Amino acid sequence: MTRHCPTCTCGAHCDNADGKPRETVATLRAWCQERSLWVGLGDIVKEATAAALLDRKPGTRRNWLCGERPISFTRRRGGVVYALQEIADYLDGIQ
Repeated sequence: MTRHCPTCTCGAHCDNADGKPRETVATLRAWCQERSLWVGLGDIVKEATAAALLDRKPGTRRNWLCGERPISFTRRRGGVVYALQEIADYLDGIQ
């Protein structure tokens, strides 16, 4: 996912003391809406959307389900969904 900070061009948005870019749910939701990707009630996304947000292939995400789980998920109607807040927290941790 390519990030552009409107204020300093360093990343998503620098709104903290250390100047490190922070992903927010609003930023991720806007990214999904720009690409016409579904975001459900409670700011949840499907597996393919989560993979796109994380710049990973869906197969990588599926492997994460079986092994270590860096991002928590919920099973709904036979599928897996992710909360945008969990994705934002994960992205903040790897920057």
